[in-house]
Parts: sequence; structure tokens; C-alpha cells
Amino acid sequence: MAPISTSDVVTRLNGQGFDVSPGYISYVLREGILHPPERCLGRLHWAEADIDRLRSLLKRRGRGPDGKGTPTPTVTSTGIHMTQERGNVK
Repeated sequence: MAPISTSDVVTRLNGQGFDVSPGYISYVLREGILHPPERCLGRLHWAEADIDRLRSLLKRRGRGPDGKGTPTPTVTSTGIHMTQERGNVK
């Protein structure tokens, strides 16, 4: 199967109801949150396994079709709060 471009990944996942953009993918790759797919001639080439890992990450971060994710603890001056990328769960 031929490698898939980042723009094709975004189009596919948006069509499946995921909240993802090229900028968000760049962020998770730059911050080391997601292991990057292979590069060829300076471009990312996504395999199905890479897309599955991205899909799982998006679901955990509340960017899946149902908008639910696993809350992440955040320590602030007022205590520990459980936050998600979409809203705040206390």
C-alpha cells in the first residue's frame, strides 16, 4: 500500500469525525507526544499503523468522534484538577 500524506490523513480523520488539523499534528510530533512516521524526501509518509496511533491519541485527548477523552491531572495553585483539551472536568 502506498504511503499517505499528512493532508490525506487529516481529510480522512476529519471525515470520520475526528478534530484534527495539520497544525495539531505538527504540535504532537514536535512535542514528542506521538512518534513521527517515516520521512521520504522531507515529507511524512503515514502507514496505517501510524494513523491508528494518531487516532488513539486523538480519542484519549477528547478529539475523537464522541468528544470524550481521558482526563489529565493538572496541578495549579488552587489544587489538582482533571482537564481535557475540550473543557475542564473537576
